Amino acid sequence: MNHELRAKGISTARTLPRFMPRTLRIAVSGFAVAAALSLGAARAADAPPVTAQTTAGLVSGTGGDVRAFKGIPFAAPPVGPLRWKPPQTAPRWSGVRDATAFGPECAQPAPPGVANSEDCLTLNVWTPAAAGAHLPVMIYIYGGGYAVGAANSPTFDGTSLARHGVVLVTFNYRLNVFGFLAHPALTAESPDRTSGNYGLLDQVAVLHWVQANAAAFGGDPHNVTIVGESAGAGSVSALMTMPRAKGLFARAIMESAPVFRPQLKLADAEAAGVVLAGGADLATLRAMAAADLMKRIPPLDPDTRTDIAITLGPIADNVVLPDERSAYAARKETIVPIIVGNNVNEGSFFARGIPVKTLAMYDAALKKRFGDAAAAARAFYPATDDAGALAAEATIVGDIDINTGVRKMAITMAKAGAPVYRYLFTRARAGKLPGHSDELAYVFNAPAVNGVGAPAPAFDATDDDVSETMETMWTQFAKTGNPNPPGTDAWPAYTVAGDRFIVFGDTVSTGTAFRTAELDFLNQTVGR
Repeated sequence: MNHELRAKGISTARTLPRFMPRTLRIAVSGFAVAAALSLGAARAADAPPVTAQTTAGLVSGTGGDVRAFKGIPFAAPPVGPLRWKPPQTAPRWSGVRDATAFGPECAQPAPPGVANSEDCLTLNVWTPAAAGAHLPVMIYIYGGGYAVGAANSPTFDGTSLARHGVVLVTFNYRLNVFGFLAHPALTAESPDRTSGNYGLLDQVAVLHWVQANAAAFGGDPHNVTIVGESAGAGSVSALMTMPRAKGLFARAIMESAPVFRPQLKLADAEAAGVVLAGGADLATLRAMAAADLMKRIPPLDPDTRTDIAITLGPIADNVVLPDERSAYAARKETIVPIIVGNNVNEGSFFARGIPVKTLAMYDAALKKRFGDAAAAARAFYPATDDAGALAAEATIVGDIDINTGVRKMAITMAKAGAPVYRYLFTRARAGKLPGHSDELAYVFNAPAVNGVGAPAPAFDATDDDVSETMETMWTQFAKTGNPNPPGTDAWPAYTVAGDRFIVFGDTVSTGTAFRTAELDFLNQTVGR
């Protein structure tokens, strides 16, 4: 693997041994559930139901060594007159609400036969049965470009993480036109004189729900870690700058974070909303079927698709969401310990949508993006044939949209005085270098699927080891703000001068200088 890392522009330091055998690694972190697991806890399907009291009513979930509660409403259904409104308080219910099945996915383009709904603002909780109270809470935010995604993906099952002594919460938030439409008429009716960002406000509503309800599931509302991947990591960064989220979390984890990118401004988002509305007034738009509204979502422009263009996403309105770059530059972000990192081959995920198919098209794309610096760009991203052109363009995409932001986040937060832990994920599953989202199967110990929930090759013993190590470190970070289990120091804290990170690959190692020359070039030429 080290030769592959060097080819990717990484200097590797000494290789560290795996911490210890899998069962011992669980024990060393002091997880109270380990004894129950070693004795063979009952499968959830065979265990009696369990209940928990939420602020809206009693819920009944599944038992076992990890208790699961699914489909709990955290806000009122955002339908009818509540379409394009901030989330409202969930109505109370009487009796016991069944919480053994996920709620529907939020409305989004989907293959035929796959159902979703606007009535989707529900969350899910996994909590270890034998671990006692005041556990750290981890809230996971899914990715999908703010256009698609759902908490019920098989990748995001929280059972394994909960077995490491945390309460894990996943949830659905509004997406695409339902979560991020801005329009002058919506702005005019808003008391805050803004519109859009409803999906982000859903996320804040979950943070408030956790504050009010975490203790009922054994969690500590004063020890909350927000975690996200891709657009979910972008959401984490947004929450770190949002005044409405301040004080609602103690730590943050950003996986493959598309941060420090140009943001939509309210006026531009409103103009796009006017085009989408096509002259219809709000009453007409609110009465329109969800499927018909989604047909109005503009397709990605082929010339901007390579920059993962988001036509409906977070809006820097300086009311709900400040401008990200300005907020961090002015030290107005929430300063908390963070984990931030990326995968070694991020751009490969986006290759299928890249319009560059030939060497000539690649040269034209370089000229369009870099202007007079196109020749220098070609030296950093060389290609000699059509296949190489597509690969080079994909690498540029990964660097611009993910890798530059990850490094900038590490530098920015380290300068702000926050404990920062940076990582690089390189484990080649079945021989394939990991692209965007491929680390998720390891973080959630989901060997049957990849990061987007599709079937994937089985884990081998090394994959099992990598997964256990990452789960241990993610949950240890949630407990203490330091990902290193007691008595170990495998993951060095990040410093700007040292630029060190941990490498999760065939072995655990440390590295420096991941694509530093390329990322510096992009900062100088395209401001990324």
